[in-house]
Amino acid sequence: MIKVLHIITDYPDGNNKNSTQAVKNLLESTSGPIQHDKISLIRQAGLRFSVDTVGDIIVVKVPKLPGGIFNTLLMFIAYLMVVRRYGGDRFDQSIVHGHKLTIDSVFALMFSLFQRKKLVVSVRGGTDTKWVKYKLLSRPLYWFIIVKASHVFWVSPWAKKDIARHLFVGGWIEKKSSLLPNICFVKPRKNTIVQSRKMVFVGRLDNKDSKGLLKLVRAISNVENCQLDVIGSFSDEEIKTITGYAKVHDVAERVCILGRVDNKIFRKMIHEYCALLIPSNPETFGMAYIEALTSNVPIMCSVRSGISGYFDKKVYIELVDERDDLSIVAGIKYLLGQQDFIKSSLKNDMEGGELDFLSDDEISNYYATTISTLMSYGDL
Repeated sequence: MIKVLHIITDYPDGNNKNSTQAVKNLLESTSGPIQHDKISLIRQAGLRFSVDTVGDIIVVKVPKLPGGIFNTLLMFIAYLMVVRRYGGDRFDQSIVHGHKLTIDSVFALMFSLFQRKKLVVSVRGGTDTKWVKYKLLSRPLYWFIIVKASHVFWVSPWAKKDIARHLFVGGWIEKKSSLLPNICFVKPRKNTIVQSRKMVFVGRLDNKDSKGLLKLVRAISNVENCQLDVIGSFSDEEIKTITGYAKVHDVAERVCILGRVDNKIFRKMIHEYCALLIPSNPETFGMAYIEALTSNVPIMCSVRSGISGYFDKKVYIELVDERDDLSIVAGIKYLLGQQDFIKSSLKNDMEGGELDFLSDDEISNYYATTISTLMSYGDL
């Protein structure tokens, strides 16, 4: 059996307050052909290091300090602590996979160099693009990681252009990289085409309106008869902000806050909407987009975020400039005005298998096959 050591931040290890299911879904779906050993990496305030075992997971906590160069030093110290505690024999895997270029893969590089393992890297857009752009002193290290990696998985293909431009690795990227969508545990549904004037937003409201909810409220004030259902967990204060904003823009009767909706219920109701609107930036991937598409519902997302880069000029993917209100308004009008054509195109593509690469089986099989192929290469 192939053994892979995974270095993962944001992993649901029982200790991590900020966690996502994305990597866990991938590991669980490929646990047959691959033995997955996990190190959960947690960056926290203060100057304390710790190494503990939680179940079958090694949990490593490191200080969260500014400056990428300090991050490299901290990762090296953490590596020494892990090896000292568990011994080098504990790490008999052939491959180490860092699930973020600028954090996880720095730690993974230590294992690759000193334990002689092949290095695999995932690029996730939000953190990786920001660190590559602003941490100039660490760019040579990130360049070395890309060059040394046996394979680079792009979870966020929209980040490829910026990464290649800042690190000068365009040629390397083309030689040994591929797309790796997140596993969402959804299957395409052959729903009937429903005509609707109702749009739906799923997400949160923060100070920067990063998900684009208030932008949508402004936009529908310029689109006749369009309604917006808002799904998400909101505090009383946030609800007041949303409703007040809707009143200011004279669309209070067309904005309905549904609050938190169970995912199973959401999957049953979503096909009745005209489109899912989440002009979010940053957005590493966005599972809600996949849930909508596989329910025969078109989506709107940012051209610089989300699943931008997975689809080339598909009519059911409306990519907008989330900084431009006119772009969002035009996108909503397009999704409404061409609704039958758009949904028919999406349904035809689903039936023709063009969305199969987003299925759980396709993703897990591709990942397992790629890892298996890397094992046949003799070089590190």
